[in-house]
Amino acid sequence: MRSLRSYIPGGGHRSDRHYRSRRKPGRVPLRAYPLWRRVGVQLATALVLLTGGSSWLWLGGYLNSAQQQVHAWHAQQIINLGITVERITVSGRVQTSTEKILAAVGMFQGQSLLDLDTEAAKQRVEALGWVRAAAVSRYFPDTIHIELSERRPFALWQNNGELSVIDREGEVITTENLGHYSKLPVVVGHGARIAAAELIDVLVTEPSLYSQVQAAARVGGRRWNLHLENGIKIQLPASNQGSAWQRLALLEQDYKILNRDIDTIDLRVSDRLAVRLTKSAAQRLRNPGEEA
Repeated sequence: MRSLRSYIPGGGHRSDRHYRSRRKPGRVPLRAYPLWRRVGVQLATALVLLTGGSSWLWLGGYLNSAQQQVHAWHAQQIINLGITVERITVSGRVQTSTEKILAAVGMFQGQSLLDLDTEAAKQRVEALGWVRAAAVSRYFPDTIHIELSERRPFALWQNNGELSVIDREGEVITTENLGHYSKLPVVVGHGARIAAAELIDVLVTEPSLYSQVQAAARVGGRRWNLHLENGIKIQLPASNQGSAWQRLALLEQDYKILNRDIDTIDLRVSDRLAVRLTKSAAQRLRNPGEEA
């Protein structure tokens, strides 16, 4: 009797061994796919689904909302941990108002300390007139510290009829409370704001003369005219200003030239002195017998 196991429809007897060795064409046994390959296919499929899904969320306007919710949740967890702004400390402040500093930092009590952008806050603080440089730091868990380096008033700059306090580099500090700086020299004219430091460095070498200077006018962007408190105008040269200033100091020491009826002293030529008398003095010279 024929064995059912050895019978193959369509004809012929085959042994069990021969039957087990035959497989359908193109079919690959499961053991030909390693485990890592099967897992990789599943991960790739999941990635495609996720990418397509997030694109749909973005196109539908839901992804941004979801991100905002996650951010809000994260911020709340930080607040729950106590990492919030409780103190803002400042060092180096003399002239800059506390209100302006706090407004520039832009943080409020109870806000997450991690919300502070230190570089952006630094730039905002340095934009304040009195601030030369600033450093903004956060100290966990609850403190923001600002370290300031402030500008020093150097002169009053007159521009289009308006006065501003400037520092040594010519940067405008403030236009407020100018009465506090009335003892500073006034500079005016094209380029005066930048060139003021070089001039004043020369003037302070003769303190007795410098104390009489009321204003300095830049002429042609090259040289200065000084206006003294008694009304005399001093014309300085474009170069060798220090030598000309020393000459005037010697003239004042030997001849008290600044006490005479003089309108202008011209020091622009190094080997020559030119003076112009006041109108009253010139009148007396023309008419010696008449009183001015």
